[in-house]
Amino acid sequence: MGLIPHLPGREGSPDQGRVFSLREACKKAADVLKRGAISMKSFIDLYGQENVDRDEAAVRDFQEKFKNQDSPQEAEAKELATILEAVIHEQINKNGWLGLQAKAIRTSDFDDIINGVDSVVEFKKPGISTTHLALGVDVTYKSNLNKKFERIKKEIDNGELATVKYLKTPDFRGEKRNIPRLVLAVDGQSCNSLARTWYQNSQNAQGLKNNPIRLQILTEMIMQLKAFSRYAEKKGMGLLMEKYNESLAILKPISLEAQKLTANYKHDVSDNSLKEMEEELTALFE
Repeated sequence: MGLIPHLPGREGSPDQGRVFSLREACKKAADVLKRGAISMKSFIDLYGQENVDRDEAAVRDFQEKFKNQDSPQEAEAKELATILEAVIHEQINKNGWLGLQAKAIRTSDFDDIINGVDSVVEFKKPGISTTHLALGVDVTYKSNLNKKFERIKKEIDNGELATVKYLKTPDFRGEKRNIPRLVLAVDGQSCNSLARTWYQNSQNAQGLKNNPIRLQILTEMIMQLKAFSRYAEKKGMGLLMEKYNESLAILKPISLEAQKLTANYKHDVSDNSLKEMEEELTALFE
């Protein structure tokens, strides 16, 4: 994305002189995500011990199957993705990246690994029914985008969107079905720059409030919601189309606000991940 060297919040930060370490930043990010994650064991009374044990075993089996199979490049991409996920989770809840009515909820290991949902974002507005979005966060490459969008296309074709089995909010506990699934993707160079800024500004709560990555992820979300809505309409899935349009109505004004806030910080609008995403959406959903 070609972010400029001086990003919001770097000047005068208490951690400005802190040496950046990808491994240490990844550890910090993992701690952030672990603190907020939903515990599957807290659902034993709802699903039963056997059911929860079976889901935990499925997670362990999946992790063991793919253990130590990553190339050095893939391992670094996973570390950056962990950091990106933590940054987005934090900034949604602390700095209103998706608006003041949005709350990011870190999912359980089962929903993350088996159902492919890293976080659920809940939007609550007075007088309007609660809306949810299922997010998958990646430092991604074109081949990865294709796989993830193929999954979403199949969900629309089948008339059933993402499922989160272990969801807990102040007003709900249990399984939530038909949640629109979105993919947030940032290229490695941009993510590395964001990770460095986040790591070196850990004591500055406002440090990333107007970071251009906020506008990028909003642009990606709106781009996908429009494509998925059109495709759902074409396939005769009116209820799914309505779900996508509800989310669009929430996010459009937030995106306009983000454009104003990030206008003073230069970034390359022809970012590779945005281009690749647009190409994949056109190829699969038009």
